[in-house]
Amino acid sequence: MSSAVEVFSPGPLPVVKAICEECGLIETVNEQVEWDDQQCRLSPGHRTMALVMNFLAEGQPMYRLSEFFEKSDTANLFGENISPENLSDTTFGRTLDKIADANPRILFGSVLAEAIGREGVTTNVVHADTTSKSVQGIYEDENDEYDLEITQGYSRDGNRHLNQFQIGLAVNRNGVPVIGD
Repeated sequence: MSSAVEVFSPGPLPVVKAICEECGLIETVNEQVEWDDQQCRLSPGHRTMALVMNFLAEGQPMYRLSEFFEKSDTANLFGENISPENLSDTTFGRTLDKIADANPRILFGSVLAEAIGREGVTTNVVHADTTSKSVQGIYEDENDEYDLEITQGYSRDGNRHLNQFQIGLAVNRNGVPVIGD
């Protein structure tokens, strides 16, 4: 009598999981994002971790996330009774909607603050810098939903009539990001 043995190649996913758990990503997201633990098989923190895993490993589009996890031991990564079918684009879309409702900027800052505190990262010396990114198209001022201000002005491209937005990042003396905008 032969029995089928399913073999998984874990790749980097268990390491990414351990880092997400150690820095407090899962708990912080679960605390700040509204969700119903009675209706959800997987918390928004675990779904965020899954997105990070995908991004760092292969970068599959969201509609292919369940395929991405087909060759993974999802029970080991996310808990018993979690299969690739539970990791569909629809469930990730709902999670991203809830993250948007929770204010992503504040959530990201909270995740960074938690990680900095847990890892003992020093922030007594910080280097901050900004850059601009030129974009094309028509941007309506009416929809300020994403808090992204598209303006014209001094551009790193040296072209004052281009639409642009600015990106800022502050890092500690070791290059660890401590705040971004």
